[in-house]
Amino acid sequence: MVSGYESPIPPSIEVFQESAVEAFPVAIVGFAVAFSVAKVYSVKHDYPIDGNQELVAFGVSNIFGAAFRSFAASTALSRTAVQESSGGKTQIAGLISAMMAMIVTVALGFLLEPLPRSVLGALVIVNLKGMLMQFREIPYLWMRDRPECVGAQGLLKSQQWFEIHLLELQIQL
Repeated sequence: MVSGYESPIPPSIEVFQESAVEAFPVAIVGFAVAFSVAKVYSVKHDYPIDGNQELVAFGVSNIFGAAFRSFAASTALSRTAVQESSGGKTQIAGLISAMMAMIVTVALGFLLEPLPRSVLGALVIVNLKGMLMQFREIPYLWMRDRPECVGAQGLLKSQQWFEIHLLELQIQL
């Protein structure tokens, strides 16, 4: 197991050629999810958002991250919810959050390794409490507009089904 961060390397052309077709849909879905989360918070806090700027930022960050053999960046819904619920409003709050995550990963990661995944999952669920509480709005939505409520619930169920099967696929790999 490698400790710390690896040194940067130039991208491999062979890997790019083998994975370009599969990477394109992943990039589109990642951008769509990230942009939709950003749009929700931009509406909630009344500030404009530019989709082109978001797409360029994701592209540059993923190209830079590829040199360090990192995972493709998208959105961290749990970190976004925690930052928003704790009052973080600027990019400095996001930078501090990212630095804390890096410090915990590098310096304290070995302490988290023996924890079962259920404990780590419980931490994420507690941080998403505000979003989970929105399920209480379903009866109101049902009374207001039944076809839209059914459509939204169908979309939610299909998304959950897709995520569960995608997670099973990742675990099997």
